[in-house]
Amino acid sequence: MQKILGATESVENCMRATTSLIADASDVDAVDAAQWNSPNALVVAYCHSNWARAAPILEALSAHLPLAQKIAMSTAGHFGSTPDIHDEPVVLQLIRFERGTLRLVSDTLTTRGGPASLARALGAGLDDPTLRALLAFTDGSHMDGAAFVEGIRDSVSASVVMAGGMAADGDRFAETWIWDGQQKIEGGAIAVGLYGAAHMRCENALGWTSFGVDHEITDAEGALLKGLDGRPALSLYREYLGDRAAELPAAAMLFPLSVTSAHSAEPVVRTILGMDEASGTIRLAGTVTAGSKARLMRSNANRLIEAAGEATARASARAQQSTESVGVASDNASGAAMIINCVGRRVILRQRAEEEIEAALTQLGGGTALAGFYSYGEFGPSGFTSCALHNQTFTVTVFREDDVVSSLP
Repeated sequence: MQKILGATESVENCMRATTSLIADASDVDAVDAAQWNSPNALVVAYCHSNWARAAPILEALSAHLPLAQKIAMSTAGHFGSTPDIHDEPVVLQLIRFERGTLRLVSDTLTTRGGPASLARALGAGLDDPTLRALLAFTDGSHMDGAAFVEGIRDSVSASVVMAGGMAADGDRFAETWIWDGQQKIEGGAIAVGLYGAAHMRCENALGWTSFGVDHEITDAEGALLKGLDGRPALSLYREYLGDRAAELPAAAMLFPLSVTSAHSAEPVVRTILGMDEASGTIRLAGTVTAGSKARLMRSNANRLIEAAGEATARASARAQQSTESVGVASDNASGAAMIINCVGRRVILRQRAEEEIEAALTQLGGGTALAGFYSYGEFGPSGFTSCALHNQTFTVTVFREDDVVSSLP
């Protein structure tokens, strides 16, 4: 039975949004096609990673809302407009713009040859003078997220707000996929452009504190960190953990790395996924480059939760300011929001993970249709860089609509 989690309709800007739980394909029939079967409606399905379970629901969704822009992804847990975290059923988020327009493109690594080339092709497919924002989602198992984000960033105007993330598979790190409304995609990406009156604002929350001194990354290959200060990376990492080194590899999730490079004005967090004792290397959840600086990080549950609320408040305020800047009165407690959160934060917070979502809901207000998922990588701003790949990061995107008229055909 379909269960409505939250809904909102902004009288001033006419954007509508809702979230609901979909337990099986028959629940899709309860979705109001008269309202949501529109090319300016974005329909996002957050799903369990088992494709066989998700496919009947997605097929029903495709048949029920053929005109809508539809995407889905496997997750490491997802949620709607309540703090409850689900592995199943599907959470459906629907956002419809009245004056803004949407365009969806997708492609695969097989077709394009590499993540940067794939990203540039998607960006080129969306680029337009009226493009204001871009949402991107990738497979989480076969994609170099850092290279993908760099390609997207280089393919559109620096003024375009960008956000998104990488599909996940719980703590299994095996089967991840995305869906573009027509087909399951592994080793590929989907991008959605928001044009004209449709816009969004994205903010990140860390809640981590770095400690110790900076260490130079002297040897790295993609996401494989080989050397720090000319020493085997794992040896130096163990030295800094001290007594906690005995708890590795489990303790690695609690002590990620803060990495600063010439490409970002602010550091990004890199989760440690594994380590090789024989070679002394560390496998990260995102690529790093030689010459960058790395520093260990730590946190506690209270600070992670507080940071989530602070980021949500910033995103909501910025979205409201953007709307008011074009002369449109805006109710701050209306609209839609999407959270893309790192699976590592769920692992660390455990039974307190729902408190991050509660903190966000408190800042957004009860009229906001919120949904999101736990990911293998988060896309969002970083200092003066319009978008970067993050790990162990809470990202929140708030959607709004104003009176700017889209000229997209």
